[in-house]
Amino acid sequence: MYCTYYHVRFVKKTTWFVVGVLRAEDNVVFERALDSDTEIFEFFVPPGRELEFLSFMDCLTKRGYVLSIEQKPNRLKPQV
Repeated sequence: MYCTYYHVRFVKKTTWFVVGVLRAEDNVVFERALDSDTEIFEFFVPPGRELEFLSFMDCLTKRGYVLSIEQKPNRLKPQV
């Protein structure tokens, strides 16, 4: 089973706050910087945690921390 994959772009000054909050919660997501120049992070969201992740991202978007969020095909999933 594969994770759902997202690209999220943050307001630069809020990036590490958001990442810190997510790292404090066990098994919500795996994240890493994809492009530090544009503040794009990639998130791998395990099955069963997507609603929690999207709810958190919605809250951050309303507060102006998130500039964009986009679900993409999981780049680690074999293409058949």
